[in-house]
Amino acid sequence: WNAVGAYYHGNNWFGTAMINAVEPWTGHYQVTPVTWATAHLTQLSSIGWRYLENNHGSGQLSMGGYYVTLVDPESHHLTINIAKISHDHARCVRPNLPSEDIDVVQETEIVEISLSKTTLNLFSPQDSFVTLHVWKSNFEPSNSLGNDQQWFERLDDIYVYPGETGVRIHVSPGDVLSISTLDTARKGQAPPPPASQPRFPLPYASRFDQVEESQAAPGFCDQFGSFELHEAEEDLTQHKSSKSPHKRKTSLKVMRQMVQQCPIHWARYTGKAPVSVIGNIEWQDLTIEAVFRINPELLDQQLPSSPNKGMQNSPHSPAAGCVATRTDQYWSQGPTFCFLSNGTWTLTEGGWYSDGKPSRILAQGTLPKPGLGAWLDIRLETLKGLATAWIGSQKVLDQYSIPDGVFGFAAVGSNGWWPVEFRNVSIDRAGVDWHNHEIPCQKPPTNGSLVTVRPCPRNGDYGEGSQWLLLPDWTILHNASGLCLTAQGLTQGAGVVLSPCLKSWESGSVLQKFRNDYSTIRNKQGVFALNGTSQEDMGRWTLRGNLDGSVSIQSMGDDGVRKASSYYNIRQHAAFTSWNVWTYFPNSKQIRNQYTQEIDLLGYPMCLSAC
Repeated sequence: WNAVGAYYHGNNWFGTAMINAVEPWTGHYQVTPVTWATAHLTQLSSIGWRYLENNHGSGQLSMGGYYVTLVDPESHHLTINIAKISHDHARCVRPNLPSEDIDVVQETEIVEISLSKTTLNLFSPQDSFVTLHVWKSNFEPSNSLGNDQQWFERLDDIYVYPGETGVRIHVSPGDVLSISTLDTARKGQAPPPPASQPRFPLPYASRFDQVEESQAAPGFCDQFGSFELHEAEEDLTQHKSSKSPHKRKTSLKVMRQMVQQCPIHWARYTGKAPVSVIGNIEWQDLTIEAVFRINPELLDQQLPSSPNKGMQNSPHSPAAGCVATRTDQYWSQGPTFCFLSNGTWTLTEGGWYSDGKPSRILAQGTLPKPGLGAWLDIRLETLKGLATAWIGSQKVLDQYSIPDGVFGFAAVGSNGWWPVEFRNVSIDRAGVDWHNHEIPCQKPPTNGSLVTVRPCPRNGDYGEGSQWLLLPDWTILHNASGLCLTAQGLTQGAGVVLSPCLKSWESGSVLQKFRNDYSTIRNKQGVFALNGTSQEDMGRWTLRGNLDGSVSIQSMGDDGVRKASSYYNIRQHAAFTSWNVWTYFPNSKQIRNQYTQEIDLLGYPMCLSAC
């Protein structure tokens, strides 16, 4: 999706880049296998090369897989790329691949490549030989840990001598092979990255003055609108902060929302006002504070009209600055505290809509009208099932009851396309449930231990029972014990236990192959299926969790189970007692039954556990 992906888990298409760099606080990065799959094309061809037609240099392998030939019309150099990757390992974000076209036989086959005499003569003087350079990757490791991986490795050259018309090469499941007359390909070596620490470091305090003009604020990820850092000369004696005000006129950098009308959007747009998120999607118990104002001088720069009806600010509408916790990328959930220029404050579930209408109001009140241009300090604390809010030093909301179990980012935003400016943004933990607060296992997980589901540790806390790794051969490894998730049978209601990880060819390994849509399992809910990943095949066995804490193997066709259906179909049901859809959270290594809040359906989020 990107060459380099640098956005938080919880944003669409997280982890689908060639290089993932999502920890600016550590500098850690990950070079993914997609990089080396791309190298088979970019290292061994150039712009202007042409593909040969099907059945004339390109086509399908007899036992599944494809080959294509690219040629340079000027130099006549050529590269043959061969791919034999099974359907479940070749899934695309869009469109889905038809299984009948990727029906790969799980056996090594010998591919014979015939080269015409004319082709050979282009690269070889009379009575000499042609050298073919071979590069290989394999993206389907035969063991669970993937330590037999081979990505863009150079193999021995192949020599075609006079009188020979072709070569024979072995192609195994998972192979991508390049055979080329070019000898210019090189495999780059990246330096070892710093150690990963995926938890966003808290406390956070904005240091906008250390960032260049027009750049994004450190740590923030814009969702709607665009927030940039700009100089603003202000008399800070007007600052209505709970902190001591500055007594001089000074120049400072502010985080300014730049877009003053709804742009033409190309992806899902929920109608929400500008918002920028920060942190980890697992966060729950937080305090966020910010100083903001609506800059009246910039209001005159608003565009006269908007092509999107209802998306233009009314000059008579009160403008607001907002802070939020537990929100998702669409600002559709989480307590949001806003203070409007007419003196109204609100606590809503999710953000305001950009036409000036609030989402569901939980609480509201009024204070003296601050007007535009005044610097205002707002603070929101969410701790378990309670929310408390301040404007300046005045507490306007004290331990208001909110749904517990909702989780998500911290955020700043507005109630419309206003030039809101933020300064002195700070975020910190609230409460004590941040480190080592998972309910401990009664005994260490061992071979045969029953797998269960338990309430997820708060705030993405790490715990020995709830950390898992999704491995490339479809096994699910329990991080602490080194054992793998194993079904006790392919029958209705079969239990799930831990057992030693098996290699693909070993007896019983099919009971450990929990296939999933690896492209999106971290970005939305999906199934773990023992016989495939198609949601249309209702006869396949899936991993099922139950609110009573048990985990079992069930048919995907069971009624009354939370399935991977559309959002609107799900809302027709009042609640579920079980589910067969899961999401993987790579920061905390948790396998959860909720990607965003579904408390009305499933209650507090539940995590797969080895305890």
